[in-house]
Amino acid sequence: MELCEAVATADGVSLTISGGMPAYASDLTVTINANGKFTCAFWAVYPAPTSPLRWKITKKALKLRSLAFEPGSRLHGWISVEFEEIDITANETPRSFRIEGHFKPVVLDPPQDSPAGQGKPDS
Repeated sequence: MELCEAVATADGVSLTISGGMPAYASDLTVTINANGKFTCAFWAVYPAPTSPLRWKITKKALKLRSLAFEPGSRLHGWISVEFEEIDITANETPRSFRIEGHFKPVVLDPPQDSPAGQGKPDS
C-alpha cells in the first residue's frame, strides 16, 4: 500500500494505510493506544461488482521507534498484517494477503468537527 496518514486521538494515534493492492480503494486502519497496544481492520472496494466480502485478520505485528503521538511529531514504525478475504456467498478457499512495510507519517491534529479519540471502529 502506498499512503499513510496518522491522526492523534485521545489515547494515542489512528493510522490509515491506503492505496494499492489488493483493491483499488482499500484501507488498513490501525489504532494504537498510549501503551503501544494496537487493533486493526481492513476494508476494500473493488472497481467491478463482487459478492459480499469480509476480511479476517490472521496475524499482525507492529514495531514503533517511539510512542510520540503528539501532533507535529513524526511516527516511525514497521507493520505486518496478514488477512484473508472471504467471499460470504461462495464455498471457496479464502484468498490470503499481507500488508507489510515501514511508515513515517507526521501525526496530524484530530479533525475539528469531532472530539479527539473518535474514529473508525476497529475489529
